[in-house]
Amino acid sequence: MKLQAIRKLSKSWQKTLGLTDWKISVVWAKPDMLDKDGEVTYAQIEYDAHRLEATIHIRKDEHDYEDTIIHELSHLFLFPLENAAGFSIKPSTDQWETAMEQTVNKLTKILKENSNG
Repeated sequence: MKLQAIRKLSKSWQKTLGLTDWKISVVWAKPDMLDKDGEVTYAQIEYDAHRLEATIHIRKDEHDYEDTIIHELSHLFLFPLENAAGFSIKPSTDQWETAMEQTVNKLTKILKENSNG
């Protein structure tokens, strides 16, 4: 899939998730940027909540780009919870990270299933 099409998906899901105040960029991730501890990661979102700007770094290979975009935007959607838990000023716990990933994965699945009718 071309980056232009992925950016279009991002804009559509940004609107669906009510994140239209945010300036969100989607770029190809640099080689090895997403791999850590032998685990393959398809994307990563970095954001500045004060400036309402975010960048999604996405792996350029064959995978479901729509799932990946929904997943990363869901992290942004749930940022207020992380902020309320204090993780914007201190490191999050492993338990929090696990719970957040499980929640985001479920949310991604629900959103995608309901968008296809």
